[in-house]
Amino acid sequence: MKEYSHSFPFSSLVSPPSAQELLDLAFKRSFKARGTKEKDPILAARIREAGRIASMADVISNRLDVVVRSFPSFNALHPFYRELTDVLIGVDELRIALSRLSWAKRMIRRLSRQYIRRVMRSEDFAEMEKIRKAAMGRISSIVKSISNDIDLIRAACQKLSTIPNIEIGIPTVVIAGMPNTGKSTLVRRISTGKPKIASYPFTTTSLLVGHFYLKGGAMRVQVIDTPGLLDRPLSERNVIELQAILALKRLAWFIVYMIDPTETCGYSVENQISLLDEISREFSEIKLLIVLNKEDLWSQFNESVERCKELLRQRRISFYEISAEKGTGINALATTLGREILKLKLYTNKRQQEAVN
Repeated sequence: MKEYSHSFPFSSLVSPPSAQELLDLAFKRSFKARGTKEKDPILAARIREAGRIASMADVISNRLDVVVRSFPSFNALHPFYRELTDVLIGVDELRIALSRLSWAKRMIRRLSRQYIRRVMRSEDFAEMEKIRKAAMGRISSIVKSISNDIDLIRAACQKLSTIPNIEIGIPTVVIAGMPNTGKSTLVRRISTGKPKIASYPFTTTSLLVGHFYLKGGAMRVQVIDTPGLLDRPLSERNVIELQAILALKRLAWFIVYMIDPTETCGYSVENQISLLDEISREFSEIKLLIVLNKEDLWSQFNESVERCKELLRQRRISFYEISAEKGTGINALATTLGREILKLKLYTNKRQQEAVN
């Protein structure tokens, strides 16, 4: 079984300056006054011009090297983060851009050595200056040739920094359901402490991340509300959103699907169950727990509540009855989640042990 890093992979990214900013910095450093004790004017000129070439090459190649090394290995990325990277930038495009920076770094170092050797063999002041200008021109051309690659990496650093720092490797429960069905309230209700709001790269809303502990505090569980993703028909999704949903599939251990049978959320029971059908098909390998929310209001909406229950019974789907607002039924739901998580954890551990043996 392949091992993946469980830490956040983009915390140490180094964003490069633009191509022009990099050149400006390199030229400034290369012409910074530096003295020499050499009395021979020819040798002093050689040292000065060779130093300028070396300084320019070092500034650029070192900066490019730091940028490339700051990115994690894509092969070692957990599938969740790899999918998100592909959604935001494109893994192949990013690989190519980083390889182009590595190529530029190597070429600049090679060129600088070649031109420095030529300078150190020269006996003529004008020729030394000409060689140094040629070297700087070649180096500048290389940097300009990767300008688009630098811009892509700059954009990648900005976008990847918005990816939520999700904990990989701990049991994760994803909350799904149409808007206003009570998902966020449930996350807050079953979480230990105050849930964290994290920016989310696929929507203009936020990702709500909470944690709770199974009975006895032996295992920490992550619970996530996903506004903008699993809250409307998948048939309405664009390619990027569908790939974002695929990323989520890599993360979820369980999905809790929330239904508002009172229809006060603004969506009919039929529409909510239709979305449930789609999610059941799309996430067929992930266990779903169905939750009917707003139990404290059911007496006012008997017809829609009974219609909802009947549609679920026709599908032979069991469900939990709760009021996330009042806290009714939360303990029973959390107990069931805990029991199912422990069962899955034991099964996963057994499979991993079999794979090792």
